[in-house]
Amino acid sequence: MDEALLKEVVRLGPYEVGHGKVTATWTKAALVMHEFDPNISARACQTRCDTMLHKFSQDNQRCMRASGVEEDDDDIVKLKQDILDRRDDAKMRRTRKRDSEHERLDELELAGVKACSDAKERVSKRLRLMSARTKRNLDKHSASL
Repeated sequence: MDEALLKEVVRLGPYEVGHGKVTATWTKAALVMHEFDPNISARACQTRCDTMLHKFSQDNQRCMRASGVEEDDDDIVKLKQDILDRRDDAKMRRTRKRDSEHERLDELELAGVKACSDAKERVSKRLRLMSARTKRNLDKHSASL
């Protein structure tokens, strides 16, 4: 059952789908897994997969894999590694996208601040010119009286 679940996870890619589609993807995996257990839920599939991957990741980090592994175990190991790689790649893509979005927002904010500063400068220049003209007009008017 675990191997079938891992194959479905590789096929459907629930770690790679966008926000709002994760639950639907796990539900599709659960529908396929009903062949093995009619009562299995999407959440149970996700939890089981996460548990297997977490344990595999820990074992992998400790280098505790035995050298003589059965062929079925080799397939499962490859599936787990494939899923971990895909999950990590998807996480990195999301992080890069988020970072580039933050950079873009920072650039927009700086452009907005500059535009406001330029506008204030133009207004103050206009006010200085207007006050100088008004002063000249008053001086002319005073001189003529």
